[in-house]
Amino acid sequence: MKQVENPMVIDSLWRHHEAQEEAIGVDYFGNEIWPGDDYFEDPERGEMVLQEYWQDYMSEVYGFKFRTAE
Repeated sequence: MKQVENPMVIDSLWRHHEAQEEAIGVDYFGNEIWPGDDYFEDPERGEMVLQEYWQDYMSEVYGFKFRTAE
């Protein structure tokens, strides 16, 4: 038996695909940066980094050591 596609479903999927935004770039770690994401730019190296990875970036690139006081 041949399957029949529902044109309403196909149309809604197509419109959803058209409405998707595109990433504005990729950060230092390879993460896509999307409209609405918080990120920072390192003017020394020309890198973008999502803000949630700022400590990882500072450790890896500049050798920062993050510690907890005892």
